[in-house]
Amino acid sequence: TIVMGLAASEPAREVLSRLRPAIDVETVRERLRVSAEMSALRQHTGAIPIQEFSDLRALFLAAAREGAILNGEALVQIRDFVLSSRHVSSFIHSRVEPFPRVASISANLLAPKELADALLKALADDGQLLDDASSALKRLRNRLREERVDLEARLLRSLNQAGMETFVSDHIVTLRNHRFVLPLKLNYTEKLEGIVQDRSVSGETLFVEPMWAVELNNRLMLLEREVEAEEHRILMQLSAMVRGYSNELHLTFDAMVALDGLNARAIFAERFECAEPEISDGEIALIQARHPLLTVAVHDVVPIDLRIPADHKGIVISGPNTGGKTVALKTLGLLCLMAQAGLLIPAQPGSKLTVYRSVFADIG
Repeated sequence: TIVMGLAASEPAREVLSRLRPAIDVETVRERLRVSAEMSALRQHTGAIPIQEFSDLRALFLAAAREGAILNGEALVQIRDFVLSSRHVSSFIHSRVEPFPRVASISANLLAPKELADALLKALADDGQLLDDASSALKRLRNRLREERVDLEARLLRSLNQAGMETFVSDHIVTLRNHRFVLPLKLNYTEKLEGIVQDRSVSGETLFVEPMWAVELNNRLMLLEREVEAEEHRILMQLSAMVRGYSNELHLTFDAMVALDGLNARAIFAERFECAEPEISDGEIALIQARHPLLTVAVHDVVPIDLRIPADHKGIVISGPNTGGKTVALKTLGLLCLMAQAGLLIPAQPGSKLTVYRSVFADIG
């Protein structure tokens, strides 16, 4: 739980929650080595800039279907992940050479610059398409804005013209049924011809579209359809681009999860002053070992040394109550399990452990 809490992302926390001790010696050694490499990398470079990210695999799969169109919010999530992974890749790339195991993971950070650039150019942070997403969208939106402003101004002038006072319910131009209308009293027909688009709750106000504004409103609606069609085309194009980089995105996601999990293990090692134990053929030698949960609860933990030669099957620990016998047993068992799960252990360098198929406790 402590290590899970140090991960930046929920996908990495989920992977860490499934971490189990291995019983193959070479697997254990490899797990410890990669953890030690990440810890050494952090000591060499400082904090690795892994930010929180969501599980995007469902979005990658959705985009992978031919003809699929992701909405702006989904594309922003992918954009932010791509930018974050490229930032991590850039940070690690020049520093990871002495650490081949971490380098092999970071080599799969393959999110392309072309995709990042396209999503940055097209999308605002709230998922809306920017005007500069395409020249056609910019032209259509500008024209739509201009014609809206012009129609609103003409409608407002008609509200304020002489003789309209007794017919006007409110001096504002409003929208009903996607059409610009005037709020007028029931007797409006004495002054102008129009189409009633809606009625107020009280029934005292009618929202009227003057006959002279019908064609202008129609033009606006056609322009809005053109804008929507261009937005649809751009989202389809961006989604197709995501689909084209599906393999790179999946590899990048898996690499980011792996690096986040490793980074959490390395932060744990730093906070608890952990070291990489040697995996021996039966010898146990814990040097200045501390139980990590006891370290969290108590500031001044008395470390223990514990040695069991390879040719011994067990040891007897004797002493008075509250002398630390149970803590010593729990520390030994927990540190064996930690090491086999790939976690560096809170003990001094030079400590040795062996790999066990099972760990049992009979305490009390």
